[in-house]
Amino acid sequence: RNDLGKWAQDQGYRGILATDPGNIDALHLLGVVAHQGGRQEQAADLIARSLALNDGNAAAHSNLGVVLAAQGKPLEATTSFGRALALQPDFADAHFGLGNALRDLGRLDAAAASLRQALALNPDFVQAHCNLGILLEDQGRSEEAIAHYRKALAVQGDCAPAHVNLGNSLIALGRLEEAEASLRRSLELQPNLAHAKFSLGQLKLLQGDYASLKNVNQWALDFMTGKPIEKQYEALAAEVGRTL
Repeated sequence: RNDLGKWAQDQGYRGILATDPGNIDALHLLGVVAHQGGRQEQAADLIARSLALNDGNAAAHSNLGVVLAAQGKPLEATTSFGRALALQPDFADAHFGLGNALRDLGRLDAAAASLRQALALNPDFVQAHCNLGILLEDQGRSEEAIAHYRKALAVQGDCAPAHVNLGNSLIALGRLEEAEASLRRSLELQPNLAHAKFSLGQLKLLQGDYASLKNVNQWALDFMTGKPIEKQYEALAAEVGRTL
């Protein structure tokens, strides 16, 4: 149904552009649809064409930043988010996008400041709470991370990734029973969530529950010998999936 809706939007905007090639809104929104469909180069071109006709559209600058970030261009993305915020300083989504791009550039303090600004403008911004939590966890600030995951879950209790992130931070603090409850809740919501299975596998190792992981020795060997992380996820997630 979502794919059909995107197709209808795509066709609708293309129909407008067929008769009005310079329609700013159609160019911008067709770019958004292209981004949602994974066509990032086309998305960037369409939104840039829209901005060439009207450089004062904060939403278009922010969406161009999202596309540039998706293309692996965080530095260029910060420029677009900055332009959006120059036009609309209270634009929570642009602060959020800027924070994510700054994180990708390794500018963690600035990233945290931008995410906090997004939350000051929209305290119920679930993904901003989650991303700030991840950033804080990466800095070893697990208690602060947990506070943000809990705030995210207070808004959206069925957010499986937030339950995983909460579980990981609880593991870092040695609160393994609470962590297991969070991870199992995430799997109730999304049974095939590989990250949750991987984290649950790590927890079982910490608990010494080797009976739950028949292939634990092989997984440990893979980990110590530097097997690519995605292969670790695949192997351990598959094993945990068989033993839940």
